[in-house]
Amino acid sequence: MIIAYSLYYLVLSFNTTLPWEKCNPKWASKNCVDNFKDNFTFFDCKNDTVYYKCVDDGQCYLNFPGISCDSPNKVSVGYWNPIYPSQDFWNVQILNKSDDMNKTGYLVWELVLALFLAWVVCFLTLFRGVKLSGKIVYFTALFPYLVLFILGIRGWMLEGAGKGLYYYISPDISKLADSTVWRDAAVQVFFTLSLSYGGLIALSSYNKYHHNILRDTLILSLSNFLTCILAGLVVFAYMGSLSETTGLEMDKVVQSGQGLVYVVYPFAVTTLAGAPIWAIMFFVMMLALGMGTMMASVETLTTSLEDFFPLLKKTSKIKALTLAIICLLYFLVGLILCSQTGTYWIELLDEYSANWAILLIALLECVSVGWVYGANYFQIDVSTMIPKESVFMHKLHETLFIWFKICWKFVTPVLLIGLTIFSWVDSGPIESEYYKFPYWSHVFGQCLSTSSLVGIVGWMIYIFINTKYYTKNPLITLIRRDKAWRPAKDRNHKIVIEAYKRYENDRIIPAV
Repeated sequence: MIIAYSLYYLVLSFNTTLPWEKCNPKWASKNCVDNFKDNFTFFDCKNDTVYYKCVDDGQCYLNFPGISCDSPNKVSVGYWNPIYPSQDFWNVQILNKSDDMNKTGYLVWELVLALFLAWVVCFLTLFRGVKLSGKIVYFTALFPYLVLFILGIRGWMLEGAGKGLYYYISPDISKLADSTVWRDAAVQVFFTLSLSYGGLIALSSYNKYHHNILRDTLILSLSNFLTCILAGLVVFAYMGSLSETTGLEMDKVVQSGQGLVYVVYPFAVTTLAGAPIWAIMFFVMMLALGMGTMMASVETLTTSLEDFFPLLKKTSKIKALTLAIICLLYFLVGLILCSQTGTYWIELLDEYSANWAILLIALLECVSVGWVYGANYFQIDVSTMIPKESVFMHKLHETLFIWFKICWKFVTPVLLIGLTIFSWVDSGPIESEYYKFPYWSHVFGQCLSTSSLVGIVGWMIYIFINTKYYTKNPLITLIRRDKAWRPAKDRNHKIVIEAYKRYENDRIIPAV
């Protein structure tokens, strides 16, 4: 859906003047402000005995007996809740947003069309297989860096950029006492790296056996960290400029999620010369980022289905049909996001799809690798995959795996258990400053999170019944390494078996 939004905004950006630059009476609210320089004052309006807050127009007035928002002789002292034109444009023109999640309303046809086009593009990209999609990923992964640097250079030159950067790099130590911050940080890392979502495993399955997977792991982790830092430096430069332009404090300017991408930044670019050009660049970048994530998600599902049902990859026509059905199902499910309550559903999915269930899956992965399969055997597997000519990586892997094994077996499980418990304790309906989600949405969200574990629990039940009543093997085999596992090709299998034997005889990880 993010791609659909970005595609819609991209089309609207091809104008001499951005449509969300000024408050248009057709869709603007009474507290819409597009000129923060002339006759504008921000006032927090906290003293209720002296001042009166008017919700209708977002202004603060001097209090007197019998005052109301309709009083003709009220005296304004400033705005306590000014709204950017981009905020009203987003809520009214783009979303046709309902004021309550219980009021689904109708489908916004522009969003339906944009979503359909997004899935058509996704299908055409993946239709020719992983070789073509792999080449396209080079563009979707690298192009955003180019745009990010261009936007950054422009943003760092703006007046007030230093204010935003200082706000970004100045930590609020008190937040470390908030368990929600730790949980959100962990979930964010899991999402950006696609940990426990299956994407990395599915895509890496296309690699050759002797692929330097340890090198790729280090590059991916480091680049993800540096990208997050760079994105923050770019975004907060514009936030600082916007704070300087509007006179609002940074905490009033900064928003997260959809508010940042489709409200704050779009309005920030309207303050720049050549605003449409900067808007086009930004939304093209968002499209590239969204397409990369979208392709990885679909590829993960199709790869899993094809591995479980080999018939699906027997011919190119069957593979294409499978892909088409998956894209169609995704589109149909996504129609609820095109309704007037679509943005509520996106917040709901964002909150609960990457929640405690992902942390629990990661915990099970750590226990499986560290204790059941065996961290030492896993180290041998990785060492046999690293090409022999990569001498440095072989030496580095011996050192890194000391830390890796400590994490997999002890540190990470303890942290994940703590974060999972915090997620349960702090659980409740989503609540913002202006709206609290209905309780049924929380129940649905928890069911959604739990559904992520259905495959794991279902397989555990199946394998237990199969082992106890059909194969009648000892149940202890369920928590032991499966010695029948082997690489697909015989020559690779021989290398692994020899390494296993040397380890089992000498109890020392053999050098490959």
